[in-house]
Amino acid sequence: MMKTMVLAGCAGIAVVALQCVAANPIDPEWYADPQIRLYGKTFWVYPTYSHDLREQTFLDCFSSKDLKSWTKHEKILTTNAVLWAKGAMWAPDAHEKDGRYYFFFGANDVHEGEVGGIGVAVADNPAGPFSAQDQGLEYHVGVQTQYLRRMDARQIRFVIFIDCS
Repeated sequence: MMKTMVLAGCAGIAVVALQCVAANPIDPEWYADPQIRLYGKTFWVYPTYSHDLREQTFLDCFSSKDLKSWTKHEKILTTNAVLWAKGAMWAPDAHEKDGRYYFFFGANDVHEGEVGGIGVAVADNPAGPFSAQDQGLEYHVGVQTQYLRRMDARQIRFVIFIDCS
C-alpha cells in the first residue's frame, strides 16, 4: 500500500513529499486472512495465498519464536491432496487437540449454482504435512470461515459467516 505524506513549512515556503511503502513483515508475497496461533513457545501464522484464484491452490504457514524472524513452511496443503477441491483455497485456521493439529479451510471459488466446501485436514505437526478428509462440508454461497475452540478444550466447534452480498 502506498501512502504519500506532505509536510509544509512556515508560510508554505518548503514542501517535502515522502513516500512510504507498507510491506508484509513476514514474507514478500501477498497473503490475506491470517490466523495466528501459539503452540508451545512458537507462533504460527496460517494465511490465504492472495493471488489469482486459479493460482490459489495451496496454503502455506509461517512460524516464529520471536515475532521478528519467520520461517516459511510451503504448501502444507494443496488442492492435489483434497479430492473435492477444484479451485481456490482460502481462510485457513488450525487448532491443536491431544497432540494433533486440525486444519480448517475453504475451497472452490463459488458462484451461483456452484458448490464449495469447508475442509478439515489433520497432521501431527503444526507445519504439516496435512491429510485432508475425503469430503468437505458443502455450501452454495460465499463463505468465510472462523473456527473457535471451547475454553474447556473438550471439543472443537466452528462458526460460519455467510456473505450473501
